[in-house]
Amino acid sequence: TDHLKQCIESVLAARIPANRMQIAVVDDSTDNPNVESEVRTIAGDRVEFHHNPENLGMAGNWNRCISLARGSLVHILHDDDYVSPGFYSCIEALAARFPQASVYFSRVLQIDGSGSTNWVSPRLESFESYSREAGPLLYNCEVRFPGVVARREAYGRTGGFDASMRMTLDWDMWVRLISDGGAASVDATLAYYRRHEDAATSRFFRDGTYFREMLRMREVFATRHREFNRVEYTARLESELRNHLCVCRTQHDLEAISANLNVWRKFVPWHRRCRYVIRDVSEAIIRALRV
Repeated sequence: TDHLKQCIESVLAARIPANRMQIAVVDDSTDNPNVESEVRTIAGDRVEFHHNPENLGMAGNWNRCISLARGSLVHILHDDDYVSPGFYSCIEALAARFPQASVYFSRVLQIDGSGSTNWVSPRLESFESYSREAGPLLYNCEVRFPGVVARREAYGRTGGFDASMRMTLDWDMWVRLISDGGAASVDATLAYYRRHEDAATSRFFRDGTYFREMLRMREVFATRHREFNRVEYTARLESELRNHLCVCRTQHDLEAISANLNVWRKFVPWHRRCRYVIRDVSEAIIRALRV
């Protein structure tokens, strides 16, 4: 409830009248029967409330948001994220400067459950003067959802979010939007993305879903983008998965280790796995001798 309140109030703080900006909460059939009353307490009639009779899942609910939107620009903001007061005016100016673009980005501060900052999204210089080249996002998605605004018509042309994906559906969508009409970005940190242990993102990292979908994205990008370097992508993913396994071991998270090791065995050739084992053993021996 506190996060939802912060989210809604951050949008209302922009003080954009109803005839210029539609604000709606789309409840994906949550277990909380008091969501609508909570929204009314926070925002009165300024915010529309829509309840899905049945749970549509992430992709289904995001596509529902798009279908309910009446404006030309759509900002989907998760209930535990929020924006700075200048977010909408900055994006509006960016859209006026680059009306041909399908999607617009701002930089984002990543925060934990308590609100402490633990990461800042990097500057996307290639998009600051508009670009239709998706290359910078084909190897690592450094864009976060609360910092993204897209044209409603572009969502329609690209088919919306892919419900067959669970973890990388946003990344897939941003790349498709860039290919559709290009992107423009601003070098300003104007949105806040909350990542905490209760979030679906954290669960998908633990159960191996993230890395399985990253392998799927490799095939998607290889099919759609001629400039895509499969070897470079594979090397990056292998390194990321190995580092993630090291973190899981440090945390003694046996369930996460088991799930992600299954992906590791299917993904990394046996001769490279042997090389890593030999290197790990050698490093352990060297550390022991130093002691």
